[in-house]
Amino acid sequence: MASVIDEIFTDKEQFKRHIITTGLGRGETRVDCRVEEKYDTKAIKDLTGALKDLALVMRNIYDLPTVAEQSAMELAAQRLELEKAKADVGRLDDEETGVVEITPVLEDKDNE
Repeated sequence: MASVIDEIFTDKEQFKRHIITTGLGRGETRVDCRVEEKYDTKAIKDLTGALKDLALVMRNIYDLPTVAEQSAMELAAQRLELEKAKADVGRLDDEETGVVEITPVLEDKDNE
């Protein structure tokens, strides 16, 4: 596909070439190809569609995300980190036992 597209872009008259169909009567038609000054916008639109399809295929083959997909993955990773941080709040470390020790209150010797 890439070589076909390269060939298309090297042909300077590619988008000025028009196929003209002329009815000759009795169900017969004649097909001519002419180079006009006017661009064939349908051919340009078809080529851009093919280029989009080719880009999609190449992204799928090489597992390349689009800019939007890359942003979505980065946001998802950030959300995951935040969720992990929220889950860790209140979690006991290895040193913490969760037990509160209450020591007896020592009376002040001066007050005795």
